Amino acid sequence: MADIATSTFYVPGFMDLSKYRLDRTEPGAAWDRVVEAAPEGTIFSLSAFVEEMDATPALWLCHKGNQFAGAVALAEDPTDPRRTVLAPHIIHGGIMTASPAARQNPAQALAEQFRTTAACFAGLAERYTELRFATAPALADLRPVLWHNYGGDGPKPVLDLRYTSYLPLTPEATEMEQTALYQGCNKSRRQALRYARDSGITVLASTDIDVFLDLYARTFARQGLEMAAGEADFLRRVCTRLAGEGRLRIFAALTPEGDLGSIVVFGLDAKRAYYLYGANEPELRNDHCGSMALFHALQALAQEGVAEADLEGVNSPKRGYFKLSFGGDLRAYYRVSLVQG
Repeated sequence: MADIATSTFYVPGFMDLSKYRLDRTEPGAAWDRVVEAAPEGTIFSLSAFVEEMDATPALWLCHKGNQFAGAVALAEDPTDPRRTVLAPHIIHGGIMTASPAARQNPAQALAEQFRTTAACFAGLAERYTELRFATAPALADLRPVLWHNYGGDGPKPVLDLRYTSYLPLTPEATEMEQTALYQGCNKSRRQALRYARDSGITVLASTDIDVFLDLYARTFARQGLEMAAGEADFLRRVCTRLAGEGRLRIFAALTPEGDLGSIVVFGLDAKRAYYLYGANEPELRNDHCGSMALFHALQALAQEGVAEADLEGVNSPKRGYFKLSFGGDLRAYYRVSLVQG
């Protein structure tokens, strides 16, 4: 893409973005290093996800002159490259910025991140007639998006507020009730965990993707729902890719009789663990296996050295209550859309 002209976000002359440009790139090891280094980069922008989605990866590098400034991960509609879409299971993506230079003070770093975000969004608005993406929670300053066509008659972006929960993890070799994780849970979750432990529910690490997919499908069926066409194949491809890269963790909760009750699946990047998928045996939905599976998974990840878990969405009442009952901090992110004539 050609150099980005002075932005039309603001009054004329407010900000010169002419030194910035967007260059298209491809998935692969080099792209993954960019995502891992960017503060806003998450597992969902890595090649293991973007290459397997049923959309065309649209990956961009932003440069200010010859200096790397940021990146963008989008999903293009395969039938219309002028449209981007919110691909299923790609929870976060969109604009990422370069880590601040060591010599920059906080004000300088914030200003540079602002300009990079502004330049990226301006360039994307020139490229796409329909622009849709979900931000990462770390992209806190959305003013360059909100101010697109500021004071003018052109189309304005729409931001749909979403939430996830970030949970700090600390390795602790002690009794369940003494751990910070347990003490951070609400009263009903602590009670469920005690019942699960006392009733003999155990949790084991697993590598069996097929068992997870079977339970995942039966979880949908219990609710009278069907998985979307191609969803099972997508999940298998992504899980296989993550496992091959050493990024996948599966934990299975078993009843005292040895029956499978619940499975949770986490993915890892350089920053944190992500709760990707969960499934529960329909006939055992009230046996507290789900509570123990997630609790044990978080403990195991902490022992592995993972410092933080993204519980990946608390945007419906039941799911939100369950995940937030383990403690954690609410983090906002947004689904951004800009539809132009």
